[in-house]
Parts: sequence; structure tokens; C-alpha cells
Amino acid sequence: MTGPGRPRQVDDEAIFTVALEAFGSVGYDAVSLRDLNRTLGVSHGMLARRFGDKDRLWEATVRWGFGRHQARLLTALTGSAEGDDPADDLDRLRRVLREFVATAADLPDLHRVVTQEACRESPRVDTLFEVAVARLFEHGLRDLLDRLERDGRIRHVASRDAFFLVANGAAAVFAMAPLSRRFDEADGPVEPAAYADRVADLLLSAVTLPGAGQPA
Repeated sequence: MTGPGRPRQVDDEAIFTVALEAFGSVGYDAVSLRDLNRTLGVSHGMLARRFGDKDRLWEATVRWGFGRHQARLLTALTGSAEGDDPADDLDRLRRVLREFVATAADLPDLHRVVTQEACRESPRVDTLFEVAVARLFEHGLRDLLDRLERDGRIRHVASRDAFFLVANGAAAVFAMAPLSRRFDEADGPVEPAAYADRVADLLLSAVTLPGAGQPA
């Protein structure tokens, strides 16, 4: 509640949404807690009181963003949202690829943060690797790729190859929207759902071995 003399209260989701946009658009070094407090319309010391310092706010923001991102990916991997665990592993892989791209359309600032921070060494890169890469592979994606390879259905796909092809390849369309729009005259505007379907099919066809069969 707010009132005379009472500071405005904001929830974590509102804070993380504003912080993610700032970190994604100008990078960690250019963001100040004072500016974020001003954008949120709160007292100048609110974020420091709640999170301690900018490092902790950045980490909390990134963990929040990738928590949302990976919840959708794990649902695609397991089928848990609809209770339908897909029988065909190729179909399961296609679902994960498609959802990764579709989620990037909803969270472009999250991918901009990765682009901003991953180009230089810092402890933040370790955090990004943990929450953006290791957690996803540890929760079943690596097992899925290995199982498909053992079954003779796909080529070997290294974890690095898989991540960069999808995250900094297919999903970059949304993080790099100004550049992507320069293609509109030739290709038309990006429609996220159709683009996600198209790219998932393209990536899957690139790794599927001849005669291995296509997902249902």
C-alpha cells in the first residue's frame, strides 16, 4: 500500500523486468541502482536494501529470467504440462528446439544479456554458463541427444554446437531485432510462432541421419 509518507512498494517481478531490460540494452557496467530506482519510481536506496548491491541484483535477475525460460524448455522436454510424454525422441527434440526459439521471442532482453556479458571474462560468465547452459543439459537434453545418437537417428551433436547454433543463431533474430528488421523487405516481418516452427524443422533436418525417420 502507498500513501502520504509511505514508500512505493514493487514486487520482484516488476524489479526483474525493469532490470533485465536495462542490463540487456546497455550492459552491466552502464546500469546504476540509482537509475533503476528512478525508473521503478521508488526511493533511491530501495534496491540496495533489498538486494545488497548491483552484482546480486544482476544475478537474481538472470536467475529469474532463465528460470522462466527453462521452465518452458523442460516442459517441452518432458511433456509435463499436458501430461503427454512424447514417444518419439525426434519429436521431443523438435519440441525443445521450437520452444527455445519461441521463448527467445518473449524474452529478448535475456538473450541480449548473454550477448553483452559473454564476450569478456568475468564471474558473470560463470553464472550464465550455470543457469543458461549446464542446467538445461543436466536436466535431460544431453541424455536425449546421446540417446538419439546411440539409436542411429542423429549425428553427434556437441553441447557447444547445440547451444550456439540455437541461442546465438536461431534465437538471435529476436535479440538483434533492429538488424533482423532489415530483412523485412525481402522476407517479410518475423512472425514468432511460424519462425520457431520453420527453424526447428531446419535444425532437426540438419542433424537427422538419412533413413532415421522424421518426428510425427
